[in-house]
Formats: sequence, C-alpha cells, structure tokens
Amino acid sequence: MGNRATVGTGCFLFVFTLAAASSPAVVINFDVDANGNPITAPTGFLSQQPLRNEYASLGVSFSGPSSTDGGAILEQGANFGVPARSFPNFLAFNRAATMANGGLARDPETLTFSGPVGSVSIWASGGSSSTAFRMEAFTSGGIGVGSSTVNSPSGGYAQLIINNPTQPIGRVTLTEVGGDDSFVYDDLEFAIIPEPASAGILLGASVLALPRRRR
Repeated sequence: MGNRATVGTGCFLFVFTLAAASSPAVVINFDVDANGNPITAPTGFLSQQPLRNEYASLGVSFSGPSSTDGGAILEQGANFGVPARSFPNFLAFNRAATMANGGLARDPETLTFSGPVGSVSIWASGGSSSTAFRMEAFTSGGIGVGSSTVNSPSGGYAQLIINNPTQPIGRVTLTEVGGDDSFVYDDLEFAIIPEPASAGILLGASVLALPRRRR
C-alpha cells in the first residue's frame, strides 16, 4: 500500500493510507516491561494487581470496567489450559477471581492509546475451552470505526485484528462473548500514526467528500 494522488478541480491531493502513514508497530508480549526488563509475574490473581499504566511510555494504557477491575499479567503456570503464546506471561482474566487490590479480574478491558492508531491486533484464547472474542475500535471521541470477532479453538489462540479503520483509532475494547469466564490475551501489536500524517488523512478525506464541479 502506498500514496495515492487524486485529481480534484485544478489541483492534486495526496491522500495517505493509514497503513502507509503508520510508524513501526509496537509489540507488547507482557513478558517484559516498557523498558525491556523481564517481568516476574505470579501464577495467581491474589498476588497481582490489574494492568494499568505499565506500558504508557509505549503508547497504551489499560483499564477494566471499574477502577479496581480488569485483566492482570500472570505467568503461564496459572491453570488456564493453554500456555502463553510468547513465554512466559499473558494478560489473564477470571471473572470470579479477586486480585490483590480487591477488584475482580473481569472484562471488558479498554486499551487507550496516547496517539491515533492505524491498526491493532491481539491474540485471544479461552484455554481448554473454545470460545468467542470481540474487539471494538473507537476514535478518541467515541465514534465506532471497526470491529473484529473470532472463535478461539480449544487449547489454542485466535487473532483479533483491525487494520483498516474508517478513522484513526483512539481506543479499543476487548470482550469475551462466548460465555467462558476464564480466558487470556497475548502479543498485542499496534501502529501509532504520526500526528502530521493523521491530520493529512482527515484533511484529505474531507476535501474528497466535497462535490466536484462538472465540466
């Protein structure tokens, strides 16, 4: 995918696709912190806090359905019926499990990006159970711009991915929708759009929406 020129009324407009304008992808595997240091995670929720701003310097923060709830980084020794996709940790949930702060390890999980994003993907698993997951993307103003739904196999992972949003992504929500209370995510990847490119995308879209004069 590259740059494309569109002829308007007496001028040339360059419209950059989201993928072409994006920076190199950020990959978060939950095995190392934002500085690349290994994370020694517990195997149980009672010994862990919900994930929040540990990766804020990389461009994303995490939150659950309340100030105390949400997913937690656990070591794959936890009894989820599936190993971590990248050794040794994953982002884990169990809607009935209490964490060290008294909150529940329940979804939906919201990932909020520090800048506009052109693509997001993450791998999801229900562990020993096959189940369904949904990822929904929104602009920073709350407008829906894309969604992805997958079914993960028993003992395996399926990838949720949004790579062609109608507008730059400001946040996504992750929800297990198949009725399984215990599940995990691993290997988050996203690409932040440089600010000037993002502005150019929106400007180009607005100009192209104008009616053209007949000759």
